[in-house]
Amino acid sequence: MSTKPYYDKYFPNGLVDGSFSVEYLLCIWLTQDVTSKMLEEEGLVLDDEESEVLGDYVLDGDQIVVQLFLPTSAGDIDGKGDELPHGWEEDIPAMIGLKPEWVDDVEWMTGE
Repeated sequence: MSTKPYYDKYFPNGLVDGSFSVEYLLCIWLTQDVTSKMLEEEGLVLDDEESEVLGDYVLDGDQIVVQLFLPTSAGDIDGKGDELPHGWEEDIPAMIGLKPEWVDDVEWMTGE
């Protein structure tokens, strides 16, 4: 899994001052069929607070959530000013390497 395609698409000129927001947490909830073993085969690492491992995903009850801190285009991500195009919910998980059939839901978390 790589976030490089995300940066290449949304920030082709790099993170130029004023062109991006602060980093928000992108949460990608995976379907119940996805296991940790499947993600490990893709190179993803489980977040482990006890060992202080900042991983790619966490367990939320019986569901797996991939969590990424990413900048967005200038403006809020709550729909009032973001510049991500229609369809980003399907586009971003696929561009970072997640199989579309694995994705249950995608949401930006702003901490508000």
